[in-house]
Amino acid sequence: MREEEIIKMLQKLGLTKYESLAYITLLKLGTSKATDLTKESGIPHTRIYDVLSS
Repeated sequence: MREEEIIKMLQKLGLTKYESLAYITLLKLGTSKATDLTKESGIPHTRIYDVLSS
């Protein structure tokens, strides 16, 4: 299954696009810093902490 399909499925479950991207990226990376998550996921640095706290 492609990443875009997984993101769409997660969005159908109620996650936002950024939450979905963060979730998938964390599954790939495991424990990581917010800056690494930002780089790998493409989520803007200004939004990453809001996404992680939701």
